[in-house]
Amino acid sequence: MSKPRIVIVGGGFGGAFTARHLKKKLRDKAEIELINSENYFVFQPLLPEVAAGTISAPDAVTPLRYMLPGVRVRMAEVVGVDYVTKELQCLQGSRRTPQTIGFDYLVLAVGQQTNLARSPGFAEHSLCMRDLADAHQLRNKVIRRLEHADVTTNAELKRQLLTFVVAGGGFSGVETVGELTEMIHRTLKFYPNITKDDIRTIVVQREKQILAELAPSLGAYAAKKLAKRGVQIICDRSVDRATASAVYLDDGTRIETCTLITTVGNSPRPITRRLGIELERGKIPVNEFLQVPDVPDVWALGDCALVPLPSDGKDSRFAPPTAQYAVREAMIMWRGVYIGMLPGFSTRLRVALNWMFDYFLPRSIVQIANRVDSATTYRCYAKGDVISEPGQLVDGFYTVIDGCLESRTATAGGEDFVRIIGPGDHWGERSLSENSTTVGTLTAVEDSRVMILPAKDFNALCDAFRASTRRIGFC
Repeated sequence: MSKPRIVIVGGGFGGAFTARHLKKKLRDKAEIELINSENYFVFQPLLPEVAAGTISAPDAVTPLRYMLPGVRVRMAEVVGVDYVTKELQCLQGSRRTPQTIGFDYLVLAVGQQTNLARSPGFAEHSLCMRDLADAHQLRNKVIRRLEHADVTTNAELKRQLLTFVVAGGGFSGVETVGELTEMIHRTLKFYPNITKDDIRTIVVQREKQILAELAPSLGAYAAKKLAKRGVQIICDRSVDRATASAVYLDDGTRIETCTLITTVGNSPRPITRRLGIELERGKIPVNEFLQVPDVPDVWALGDCALVPLPSDGKDSRFAPPTAQYAVREAMIMWRGVYIGMLPGFSTRLRVALNWMFDYFLPRSIVQIANRVDSATTYRCYAKGDVISEPGQLVDGFYTVIDGCLESRTATAGGEDFVRIIGPGDHWGERSLSENSTTVGTLTAVEDSRVMILPAKDFNALCDAFRASTRRIGFC
């Protein structure tokens, strides 16, 4: 009799720790496979510390294969689920080849994504705190603001540069503003023309208190601690829109700033909407055992799940979307909790040493430049190379620069339809616009070089063209 197969989708807190716990409990009684779009686990509560320079970036991530011995890890993107046949459809590899994976039991832990499109100007002028790239971007931007403010003679611009706004007073927002304030204050000795009084850090919270998921006394305690560090807290308000030089609150208040960090605006990932499960409040509804109602052998947890809590007799209560369900009562205590949760002794040791050194050594103010490449890339093929085969999803819009390619597609009549693609010719637009797979085989007839516009950028360009043609009356 074959072992039952448990497939877990998602490598965040919910997915990774579920896989580790099940492997420990079941040992060899079941096959456990975890599918994630990346091959590493991000310890998100430590991202603000990466941004502040307290710890190094590698210490906030752990390879899933190292973290989950005995669990099969597959780096792929799940695009659909068939609950009748108990099969997952996913894309994997550089060619995003479709694969089918069977399961006996399915755990959905796909998390959420930040939706910056809800508020005007957020996508263009705000930063998030979701991954390492966000942490590095925030760190570089803060240092760039300090460098500029130290030399400018424009008082109005200086106030703008030294005002930092965090939209959202939940766990992520409070952690971010706390580390941000600490980083700025500890580096001011390197900037003789900036004083502590010049710095303005602001948290804007829609609820009546920060850390609204917790008891009012704990929220008030956290607010008192932040106020002592010079953080201004604005409650019962939200950031309505943003520009390059200011943010506007929903009551019309204008705050001059060049730096907005967004920790609100979570929305379901595209895969969540394609699961065929009716969502509630944008999440997968589950019962108290984390089971998805009316879908046998499927569970959901983490940010993507609407997990009920014991009712107070008045309103329904649900678990907050956070990795830590406790407030940081004191620095030593919460860091001790994080140390215990970090996977791997070597990682725990490095982080503990970084924290120890942080007490005695100054923060680094090196601005690490991010290399910004063009959206387009180039790829070379040798004569005879197969570029794509039937049933694949193209990853971008291709244009031939040099050389010659041949597209060969079988027809119903048994003959092949052949198309020669030379310099200036292109392909991929139909598959991208229709979200369909390729139907023919594409081969390099001679040594060739092509330019590729990634699918995301191609679709954005098409949307912009459609919008412009509608405005001038062509459509």
